[in-house]
Amino acid sequence: MAASLTFNIGKYKQDEEKEEFPIKNGKRCKVDIGYFTEKITELKDKPESIVLTLLKEDDEPKKFSLSIKLNNNNKKINKETSNLPIFGGEKHIYINANESINKLYKLPEVDIEPTHILIIGTATEDNKTSFTFTATKSIFFINTTEQQLTEEISNTFQTLLTIEEFLNLRYIDYFSFDNDKFNQLYKGNSQGGGGISKKKNKSK
Repeated sequence: MAASLTFNIGKYKQDEEKEEFPIKNGKRCKVDIGYFTEKITELKDKPESIVLTLLKEDDEPKKFSLSIKLNNNNKKINKETSNLPIFGGEKHIYINANESINKLYKLPEVDIEPTHILIIGTATEDNKTSFTFTATKSIFFINTTEQQLTEEISNTFQTLLTIEEFLNLRYIDYFSFDNDKFNQLYKGNSQGGGGISKKKNKSK
């Protein structure tokens, strides 16, 4: 069952631009990690970075994503945690250790160690510093060279993900969720994104 939760927009340093709630396709803002884990104590000390992205402004309600990069030394997710309302009703596995870009897998009945989590849902701006997010589905990124293979989902990729959700998934895979690198590559782009790196640059 999905739940609506309020989170704070991330704080910014003096030499950074102020983070603002995204209002155009592809625009992003950092999310305050400390406030996020206060609301979801089961994920305490796990996120390394969290970004909110507006995927499609034409939808009503507008579709957003929360992209979470997990700390390498604290990323284990057990079955109980994976069923938290913040992850929504649909939950899938994406294997980021191979080149297959059109497969999702069923969430296994064992502990997993994802590198990233992509949460799809809706968001509304409460004020200049906070927003309310409601999750509908989540995709957990795992590395199968270290973890047990999971059962492939029989549904076609197109029925599981919209184009915008698929592109967001691939951005995480290509950019290793390096927000600074993303902003540097696409600085000045009015849509805040929209290209594909020619060289895959993953951080392990």
